[in-house]
Amino acid sequence: MSKSFLAAFTAQVKLLDKPSWGHLVFLNDWEISVPEIFPVVTDLTTFCIHNGLEKSAQVYSKSILKKMYLDKMVIKIHGNFERRVFLMLIWQ
Repeated sequence: MSKSFLAAFTAQVKLLDKPSWGHLVFLNDWEISVPEIFPVVTDLTTFCIHNGLEKSAQVYSKSILKKMYLDKMVIKIHGNFERRVFLMLIWQ
């Protein structure tokens, strides 16, 4: 995760004028990262929760590895925050 993305994302979160918000994250193109990214994602998640994030919907095709990584990096429930995973179906 690049520093420029983190800076841009956190700047946008600070501009939100609502006390609570949610986000929809499409992770189908996300590639598994090195373990060093875990604390970066965890810190970003913590920042977002402390700044009003209450709902997170993660969408991706079925992947045991993605599920394992995401479960380690992002908590499922904390106070008003709740993360849900939705599996993407590909129609052929």
